[in-house]
Amino acid sequence: MNAPYPMSPQWPDRRALYDFQSNTLSLLIISRRCRDVLESGHHANIEFLPVTLLDHRGKVASPSYFIANIQGAVDCMDLERSIFRPEPLKPSTFASCSRLVLRDDRIPEDVELFRLSNGPTTYILKQSLKERLEAAGIQGAAFIPEHEYNSALY
Repeated sequence: MNAPYPMSPQWPDRRALYDFQSNTLSLLIISRRCRDVLESGHHANIEFLPVTLLDHRGKVASPSYFIANIQGAVDCMDLERSIFRPEPLKPSTFASCSRLVLRDDRIPEDVELFRLSNGPTTYILKQSLKERLEAAGIQGAAFIPEHEYNSALY
């Protein structure tokens, strides 16, 4: 059975469903249509966990969503050129990042979507996947170019 995932009672007017559903836990909650696109190309090892989205009254808004749990992370952040504040209890990850620079030579060629090891709730996708998502009309995601990324904004 799909795990229930309720919408926040703090935002009762926000009931629209998108292919990427925003949430406060930084999870990738995606529609079946988005899952199909992710499965159509090269990507990281992704576990799709079914969830049923519940509206603010506890009624089923959609039974066809998934948490896209990306397994592992890629260590490709250029620590010398990026501007970030380390997490005090885990200095290998950033608490905030105002300038993100990636090392392309550390990103596997056959991986289109991955977590950043220095920022595990930061998801990186390659241009090829972005283009497939846009061509499929996928909605609800903000694709931020690397040079514009600022963790304080997202």
